[in-house]
Amino acid sequence: MGLFNRSTSDSTETNENDAEPNTPQSSEQDYDPTKPTIINSKEWAIERIAPVSGDLEIYAGEWPRAMVENAQYEPSQPVWVGCSERTGREFGVEFSRAFRHIAYLGSTGTGKTTAIYNSVTQLMMGGHGVAIVDPKGDDIYDLLRRVPKWRWDDVVYVDLGADYYSLEDEETGEDVPYQIGFNILDTYHEPGEPGFDEEIEWIVADLIELLAAGEYWGPRMDRIAKNMIRGMARHEEEFTIIEIYYALLEEENRQQYADLIGDSIDDDDIMFLEGFTRRIAEELSDDELDPLLGRLKDWVENPITRKIIAMRGAEVTLGQIVNEQKILIVNNDLPKEAKIMTANAVVSGIWTAVTSRKDPSEQQMMELAGMDDVGSEYAPFFLAIDECHSVLTDGDEIETMLMEARSKKLGLMLSTQVLRSLPDDAADAIISNCNTILSLTPNHPEEAREIANRFGGMDIEDLQRTPDYHAQTQLNSEDDPFLAKLIPPYPPRHTIEEAYELIVTSLENYGSPVQSGEEILDEMHFDAGGAISAGEAEAGASDGSDEQVDVTSDPAEQALYEAAYTVQIKRDAIGEFVASEAVKDEWRRRAGELGFSSEVSNVIEQAPDEYLQRQRRDGDSVMKVTPEGLEYAGLAQDTGSSASGGGDEHRWVLTEAYRAFTKLGMFVELPTQEGEEDPDGVADLPIDPMAAENIREVHAREERLAEEYPYLAKLTDGLNVSIEAETSTIKKPMQTLTNLRKAIDEHKLCVFACKDGSANHDEFGYWARRGEQIIYDVDGRGSNRTIDYEQLTFAADIDAQGNRTFYNKVSTLSVASDTYALRPQCDADLVWREDSTEVVMSDEDGTEYARFESPEAAATPAKSNVPAYSIYDASEQEYTVRAGGEKLVYGSREELEEDWMVVRAPFIPENEFDRMPTPKDFLFVVFPDEDTEAFDEPMIYERGEVRPLLPAETSWDSTEPRPEGAAQTPTGEAHSSAEERTEQTSGESNSEGITSSTDTEKSSSIADAVSRLSKRE
Repeated sequence: MGLFNRSTSDSTETNENDAEPNTPQSSEQDYDPTKPTIINSKEWAIERIAPVSGDLEIYAGEWPRAMVENAQYEPSQPVWVGCSERTGREFGVEFSRAFRHIAYLGSTGTGKTTAIYNSVTQLMMGGHGVAIVDPKGDDIYDLLRRVPKWRWDDVVYVDLGADYYSLEDEETGEDVPYQIGFNILDTYHEPGEPGFDEEIEWIVADLIELLAAGEYWGPRMDRIAKNMIRGMARHEEEFTIIEIYYALLEEENRQQYADLIGDSIDDDDIMFLEGFTRRIAEELSDDELDPLLGRLKDWVENPITRKIIAMRGAEVTLGQIVNEQKILIVNNDLPKEAKIMTANAVVSGIWTAVTSRKDPSEQQMMELAGMDDVGSEYAPFFLAIDECHSVLTDGDEIETMLMEARSKKLGLMLSTQVLRSLPDDAADAIISNCNTILSLTPNHPEEAREIANRFGGMDIEDLQRTPDYHAQTQLNSEDDPFLAKLIPPYPPRHTIEEAYELIVTSLENYGSPVQSGEEILDEMHFDAGGAISAGEAEAGASDGSDEQVDVTSDPAEQALYEAAYTVQIKRDAIGEFVASEAVKDEWRRRAGELGFSSEVSNVIEQAPDEYLQRQRRDGDSVMKVTPEGLEYAGLAQDTGSSASGGGDEHRWVLTEAYRAFTKLGMFVELPTQEGEEDPDGVADLPIDPMAAENIREVHAREERLAEEYPYLAKLTDGLNVSIEAETSTIKKPMQTLTNLRKAIDEHKLCVFACKDGSANHDEFGYWARRGEQIIYDVDGRGSNRTIDYEQLTFAADIDAQGNRTFYNKVSTLSVASDTYALRPQCDADLVWREDSTEVVMSDEDGTEYARFESPEAAATPAKSNVPAYSIYDASEQEYTVRAGGEKLVYGSREELEEDWMVVRAPFIPENEFDRMPTPKDFLFVVFPDEDTEAFDEPMIYERGEVRPLLPAETSWDSTEPRPEGAAQTPTGEAHSSAEERTEQTSGESNSEGITSSTDTEKSSSIADAVSRLSKRE
């Protein structure tokens, strides 16, 4: 039975037949109503004795209570606000329009907090995610008493001003202070993800706004603070704001921080921070840094702000709160700076979380493309900020959120009594962008005038004479305003004791122990007395050497573990002890290649035992790298199988490739920070012809390579190797072709490292065959497809006349700067195809949209050559579409996408590759699972056949040479000898079955290098 139809009751207690969904009956407080207010024969308001204060208070009667509680059964019902003073009819904000935002404007004591709390209560009843930031905290416990019990586990209660909440320690039995907080420097996005850079800049802007409020702040302090915040927020280590203070406090600390940034130089963005960080460390004195240190010193010494700036290792993130539709309640009754700091952290974190979510259409596309992770559900979320003028300081951020939040399903509910105290652009944005305005007696003539204009020119005096707990409002900006009676306060559902129980539950679920001052200092990278923290000083005992290497931040340590693993591979001794001298030799070679130098003995001595074990056996020093050391170095543990090892397939395949190409004598690296153009791994030749300075040296290096590493020279044709792990990307032809293009651009052999397909597809070379189908011409469909190895196409199809059908790129087709091609909205996929010398844009149903005279013209089309194109006007916040001379204007992307869809650009090989690839530019290598019976070592897959990657004298798992044998089919059956394969490919074959180039058939990359050197000479 619905709540609107239940029998009249004088209590808010839920009837047995109307219990809250999926939860036991909630124990709620009973009250006896007196003097009910009746509207349209229904109980609107009642008076009750408040159980805590003992005062007589007015609460919502049965009618508005039923309106609010019905959200349990109709979550998308309107957000009920009140009833019309004239007609007595209830009114609310349609749920879909709540994402166009609600503003509660008016002087203190007029009912703004009541209105916003009632809205939040209804959203909690409806099971929605909601956050409320209350700067006063006066009514926060009343709000806690309204939370339905079936949602208690969703509540994240933040109260940084309270130091009296504690939980019992399970081991000691003692009460330990607990809190819930967030590290302001933490990001929801991972480095490299879309939105990460924007999130960093939000953090920078928020903190600079706070720091710049102090005296003596100028451009230099601004630059220093921004550099420090960006560096710490981007760094892979977890920093907190308090560490900015200690990093700058002492000259040694500044130098250590500069070294930490320098050690992250592989990060493209941190690279551009290092120069100025070095200047701070080497050129600036304590006096010059004093303004920034003085501002931070106030925060460090204040116990409340110190809680905020030293918080690390939080148990819950704002991203979780948004994506899991939790209830965040922030008691922000703090001193001004702490109040602003906390609110900004919450608002920024929520905003970045919602902007990171993929819209439903994109998620569906990702699913169709075979992506396992398509992001979180596009669930609604609401952010309520009472008295927002006291905490929101950046007008640009407020304006951006109000304009863009609707498309992200984020609804804002903002209340303020002093609209003009907000930045001008923020105040204007609230008036202009909040679809629903509730005006509760504005107390300033200018504000009243602005609101009156928003209401279509209503009388200002009428606006200022609005009674308390009433509001002048409009349902939509186009409607006439009317006077509304607001819903009285929704009554508490629980006792104050139960509210305390709810806080304890929240701390148990999401809290962490409050750190002592000693614990804060010990976990930092710096301290007040020197360059290392107390914990690091205790762990890193000195050996008395003048030259010390900080292995916790030096690439020397990673290189050490890689060196040990490399020696284990070369000696077929993975997991075993190997000679320390061999490891030292390998490490020194890597040190020279990587451009750092340190005393290797110091590095070994400081390496933790859990990463590197050392012993003496038969009078010699030996060592072995542990699985934890491999993990530290970015290498996977040897799980034995990409399918059953339980680890990351991508990393497993890369680790196997590292092992294989190390056995071949190459110098292998797996970058830990990859940009879009970086490969998954690189394997450099021990003698590199491409590193030559002149033609004579090129040939000399080629001769040395062929003489000292004959198998490797023939396998690679004298090229360094770009390794790409094809574990899931091979399902996406565009990514495979892009990886090939990147390798060719770098003049490298592209090795596609593939997983074993036996377990899931009953075919060892399944993934490699899929890769060849992307590169070569394919005849037939489904299981009847055959590959024409005589024709490299890099296209989706080719017909009998030689016309190709091209792959679609992910990027959109641009016709000018920020101007993109469109086609009419439809369900048919886009098709780019050749027609003789022309390129045609059509769809799979045969509708032709455009025709271009050449591939070059299709890559850079004119506006007149596409069916339509769009331009976004940021100042007008609208999209203009030009289609066949007609101009169409859309107020949002959603409206535009009802009529139009973007055109994806074509991947036309001659436009994408600097030169057309040949079979010598790529190689597929399949790494077998441990339980694959047919193969027990990496196999080259070429033209439907497989052969060992390693030469006959090199084994995969033992010191015994592998017997020479015939090449095999992917099922493991003997197929053809090396000599027979020579007939299939050009060039001469050696005894291991590797086809080598003749002098006239050198790889195009070597030829390119020789050509460049010739021109230089």
